Amino acid sequence: MPITILDSRGGFVTARMKQSPLVLLESDADTVEDIPEAVRSTADCLNTRSLSGLRYRTLPRGADGIVTWLAGDSILSGSVATIRHELRMSGQCTYVPVHIPFLEELPFVVIQPRWFGSAHKENYWNLSFRIQSTGTASPLLMEALAENREPWAQLSLGVLAERARAGSGVETLVNLWERAKQLPHAFAALVLRNLAVLMLRHGETAKAERFLEAGMQMYPGYAEIFYLAALHAITQQRAAQAFPLLEQSRSHTGGGFLGSGGESSYRADWLTGRLAVRVGDQRTAFESFFRGIKSDPVFLPALEELLKLRVSRRLIEARRWEFLRAARMEPKFTERIFDYLLLHRAVEAAQHLAQNIPMNEAIRARLEERLVGTSSVRTNPVTVSTKAVVNIVGPFFEHTSLARINRTIAEALLKRDDLDTVLEPSTPCAVLPRMFGGGDQLHSAFFAASQQPLLTIRHQWPPDFRPAAGGKLAAIVPWEYGAVPQVWVAQIQKHVHELWVPSRFVRNVFVRGSVASERIHVIPNGVDTEVFSAEGPTFRPTGSRDFIFLFVGGAIRRKGVDLLLEAFKAAFDVRDDVSFLLAVSGAGGAYQHNSFAAQIQLAANDARGPHVQIITNTMDDATLASLYRGCDVFVLPYRGEGFGMPLVEAMACGKPVITTACGPSQDFASEQIAYLVSAREEAVTEEPPPLGKLTGPFTWFQPDFSELVRTLRYVYEHREEAAQRGRLAAKHVREHFSWPHITRMYLERVNFLTS
Repeated sequence: MPITILDSRGGFVTARMKQSPLVLLESDADTVEDIPEAVRSTADCLNTRSLSGLRYRTLPRGADGIVTWLAGDSILSGSVATIRHELRMSGQCTYVPVHIPFLEELPFVVIQPRWFGSAHKENYWNLSFRIQSTGTASPLLMEALAENREPWAQLSLGVLAERARAGSGVETLVNLWERAKQLPHAFAALVLRNLAVLMLRHGETAKAERFLEAGMQMYPGYAEIFYLAALHAITQQRAAQAFPLLEQSRSHTGGGFLGSGGESSYRADWLTGRLAVRVGDQRTAFESFFRGIKSDPVFLPALEELLKLRVSRRLIEARRWEFLRAARMEPKFTERIFDYLLLHRAVEAAQHLAQNIPMNEAIRARLEERLVGTSSVRTNPVTVSTKAVVNIVGPFFEHTSLARINRTIAEALLKRDDLDTVLEPSTPCAVLPRMFGGGDQLHSAFFAASQQPLLTIRHQWPPDFRPAAGGKLAAIVPWEYGAVPQVWVAQIQKHVHELWVPSRFVRNVFVRGSVASERIHVIPNGVDTEVFSAEGPTFRPTGSRDFIFLFVGGAIRRKGVDLLLEAFKAAFDVRDDVSFLLAVSGAGGAYQHNSFAAQIQLAANDARGPHVQIITNTMDDATLASLYRGCDVFVLPYRGEGFGMPLVEAMACGKPVITTACGPSQDFASEQIAYLVSAREEAVTEEPPPLGKLTGPFTWFQPDFSELVRTLRYVYEHREEAAQRGRLAAKHVREHFSWPHITRMYLERVNFLTS
């Protein structure tokens, strides 16, 4: 039957044929069923006894086109519609990439002519269609490749021989590379790529590096070479070298070079994720690996790594459809993805997977059985564990006060034999667990079986007052202003059994906001008095003067840093042997929208004013404690605080503190152990947080500026008195705010709520 081919956009005729072309499918497969049905549909007849098209690139008599499909081949990417389309283009022979398994994450990649029509004079590399080979070659295939002496056949012959027996393909590939100048540019680059992979497999590190260095110089647009170099740097524990190589890989997207696929996208992202895992940055790791499961096909190494990460429930629920797609596309991962969803309490997504993804019915029954004992907001099954299950939700592995508190509560609960404690991160980890004492044990509690908790404790920002998955809900909430969001009050009244706040100030604010007082319990923040103590190493930054005032916290008005900077300038001048040291946190994160870091840096650069120094590095607890011990006075004239953790930490280290007299300081500071600056409550001049209407006026405390100036000068001139107050402060903190004392208060509330 005659065929007319039209341009789909313009509608004009591009070609006419007297009849539809007769296409022959040749293969070395034993049976027709060994060839994918979609591939069989491209041809009109089948020959499984010859590979003449691959061997000679000639058409049998009567055929207008030929397709070669080898035993075990499968489509890695692309559509069979491409084959029929390209066979209609006369004079073209299509070469496609073929992946041959070799290293776990790195296949051999060759290029082979797989379909062509009559009068084929033009060779075309179709890099969007890829074939996955099993790597097992039939005698018929090896004979065809050996008889065809073209470079592509020699490359295929060499890598297949190497896969069958280690070392047997080296000579063939080396000989090809020695002829590189006689080969097409892109093909020579492909030979070099496979040689580098071969050397990596044989542990010939020096040779592999020489090939990679040559490739980066000769083929600067070849993303795969930079990707391989980055992968090699990572395996050699040279992570710093890998980052710029990955950036180079991402910057090259094309150029006609053939790589393993995704070398400038999802494969490079996978390597970035591996680097992020090594330093504990799980947010970057998750996002990097996640791009691999969105690729087509799913990049399995990325999926493998992703399923090792414990992140937040919200993050998984937001990506539920991509996980379900991965389960549909990769059936062998179905159960693991199901368990991963359950681990993150994404119960509805797990239910959808069990009910709707095609799978063996025995597997489906097994998954549905696992759903028993889990819960969502709308279900309330019986808890599987014989112990009371306590779930703690919040950040754990990062250098923040929230995470420090959560780790300590978790450690205390994990020691209880009568409880099963499960930890659920509200945000991906930012620091390796092993960087914290007992971190590995805490991390293992991330992967405890998902069961209905009898009690859920949430301590995160912003607070989460949604109903617990089951049982009771306790929320730990700090707050810094004179009124709370109305929506919080409504949610607390409806869903929260107990509200745990760090100070009487916060309690009073919630009570004024109409939260029932009997529902609120004050549990102060604690201090690790073994780390934060008067004894231990001290740290004073280079260049510091004889006497140091220290500030630790966000460089924002709520912390009073602007007020303190001006008061320091008013109290001292360049002649005074005094330094103002600011350890600023959050300048590029939580506080970047209203940070005074730039103004502080200007003061530090002003040679005409008193000496100012700034530290922006993130510090662990031990380093921070040494900084407290190295200073003379700690100053935090806050306008708004929920507790004031740095104040108590500095006091634990034996340092006198200067702080605001109103608010949470009343719970732990007095005139005998601290210097308190009077303040008045006034309206906040900044916009309130975007949390909706408040229960009252938006207020904070305004410390008296003149009194702050006088106090700075007084402490500087009465050092012995200040040191004595610091010693008394350390004793007070040890007796009332050490973590053993505070965790007993938490455990009392846990006992009450789980009894």
